[in-house]
Amino acid sequence: MPRVSVKSGFHWTFPWTFPWLIFVFFAQCLRIGEAFVPGPEVGDVPGVVPDSFLDPPQWSCDFSPEFCLGVGNPFGINNKLHTLDCFPIGLWHMAETQASKHQQHAFHGYVRNMSWRSNRLLRSCVGAPAPYRVGSGVAGSWTGVLCFGDCPIRHVPCVWPSDEYTSGRVMISVAQLGGFQITSATVYCPAKGPTFPNARALSEELLAPITENLVFGREGPRAIVGDFNCAAGQLQQMRLWQAQGWVELQELMHQRHGIIPRHTCKQASAPDQIWVSPELAIFVNNVAVWDIYPDHAMLVAGLHVPPVRQQELQWHLPGHIPWTSVDLDSWG
Repeated sequence: MPRVSVKSGFHWTFPWTFPWLIFVFFAQCLRIGEAFVPGPEVGDVPGVVPDSFLDPPQWSCDFSPEFCLGVGNPFGINNKLHTLDCFPIGLWHMAETQASKHQQHAFHGYVRNMSWRSNRLLRSCVGAPAPYRVGSGVAGSWTGVLCFGDCPIRHVPCVWPSDEYTSGRVMISVAQLGGFQITSATVYCPAKGPTFPNARALSEELLAPITENLVFGREGPRAIVGDFNCAAGQLQQMRLWQAQGWVELQELMHQRHGIIPRHTCKQASAPDQIWVSPELAIFVNNVAVWDIYPDHAMLVAGLHVPPVRQQELQWHLPGHIPWTSVDLDSWG
């Protein structure tokens, strides 16, 4: 056998089996033979959905809708991004995301990655970032709203008289869904307690700009969704919506099909609600309460998407003019 000497006096002998060791090494790296025995293809196993670990929504009517409109309170989205992979095709809203600016960037990045992995055209839209918690440079406080879905979504500029938007508890967005647009407000009303003893009054103030901008200021398919931390119809703003023909989703399905409304929070209350305008109510054909998060279930509406574009003739309500800041004398 040939020997190789080095200055240290160490002698290394090349074994005659060295080529076989190289072959075994590359065989392990290349995993030869795996392509000849592939795993099961998508759809080979009935009822198994790739990358899905949660049961799909159980619909009240005996069919699956074409498109979903859902809302829920995940109690923080940062550690629950992986759950988004299980959401069906639709437009989804979240309240109390606790998403700081840092976590909003992570959310956008995850949605983009999920869109590529699942071959879906997903888009996302977020409200004002939640302020950082005391002593943390990442985690946000107990507020925040966002939405994402399989359609283009953008913010709707509105006048917020008392900076309601910057509180992270409200946003208005518009989604291009099939042949028409759905304009929706995502809200998270404060819960009554030591932190917010006057939660009812704060909720009325939070919802008042939505009533003006969305209920009275627009037409067409619209929705107001979120965690209202109260029962449907309990607030004065909700009664104004009802007077304009709006109806809460579970009440709508109870009127049409006799479906008993269900609790969405700890099997005790239904603060998670979807209020639909008369123009959107005609496309609602199903409802589900999806138990996906520990405290709050997702409330989901099934929609029938019209195949052709719906024409809408509307005049948007003009914004307020700050007359106190206008120099009327200079107008001449």
